[in-house]
Order: sequence, then structure tokens, then C-alpha cells
Amino acid sequence: MRGMDKIDAFHYLKVLIDSVFAGLCSI
Repeated sequence: MRGMDKIDAFHYLKVLIDSVFAGLCSI
């Protein structure tokens, strides 16, 4: 359970960073 939470957090962080980069590229 704890391992899954960690993977979920990393996935969320990756998506967040990807969206930030996408926003920077669009500007």
C-alpha cells in the first residue's frame, strides 16, 4: 500500500512538471 502511494506521488509530480513545461513552451 505504501509503495503504491509513493509511485502515485511520483506520477503526480511527473504530470505536474510536464504540464509546467508545456505551459512554458506555449508562452
